[in-house]
Amino acid sequence: MRLLEIKDIEEKMAGKAQAYAQGQPFPHIVIDNFLPDEIYQAICNAFPGPEADFWDRYAYGYQTKLACNKVHLLPPILRSTLQTLNSGGFLEVIENMTGEKNLISDPHFVGGGIHQIERGGKLSVHADFTEPPHYKVFRRLNLLIYLNPDWKPEHGARFELWDKAGKEKCKEVEPLGNRCVVFTTTAHSFHGHPDPLAGPVNNTRRSLALYYYQLEQPENHAGVITRWSKKESKQAGLIARMRNSLSRVFWWFSYKLAGIAGRIDT
Repeated sequence: MRLLEIKDIEEKMAGKAQAYAQGQPFPHIVIDNFLPDEIYQAICNAFPGPEADFWDRYAYGYQTKLACNKVHLLPPILRSTLQTLNSGGFLEVIENMTGEKNLISDPHFVGGGIHQIERGGKLSVHADFTEPPHYKVFRRLNLLIYLNPDWKPEHGARFELWDKAGKEKCKEVEPLGNRCVVFTTTAHSFHGHPDPLAGPVNNTRRSLALYYYQLEQPENHAGVITRWSKKESKQAGLIARMRNSLSRVFWWFSYKLAGIAGRIDT
């Protein structure tokens, strides 16, 4: 079985720096036919179904989805592809396209790895956390690759980019098979797919997700907690808002305690 190599995708990202920088409402780009067809088909065939026991399940007001960052448990083609996209060689390629320098990948794939949405699932509009709880680094880029070979417009669940206030939708992107989306992560890069997935019961929305970081804190960073848009917060309900508020408190305390422990240890 052939595995992904940097040269397979380097040309796909070459010469796109200007298009990326001019993306609206925040820097981003959409690249079709991103992976070689042979590798894309192998990934789709090997992608685990919702019945696999290693999925983390999220089901509350803001999101209903399956996620797994335990890359060592995944089939070889998935594991290898994620590791290649997390490698130093790929960091050079994505740096050249986005203009973001000195990028760092996350070997733990926190928040990333593989994602799957079942019928009725959604991900409300939000701006991602930019400080992971396990490292003192700051997220700068998101990369998504969709794995939906039979996607139809009536399935809904389009990827949406919103304005910096999280109030108005600016752009929709169909999550077509082998389509890659890269965008800059800030406190104001609101995105999501609030429109629930429709279609047959066995239809799922599948993707790979990788995040890239820097050591220096950017000007517009969101902190350790995902920021849900005000519009989505109003629609999510009291319990979901309380849960999100509590998570902010717990993450804040864990973040501060980790810093104190580090100072004591040194």
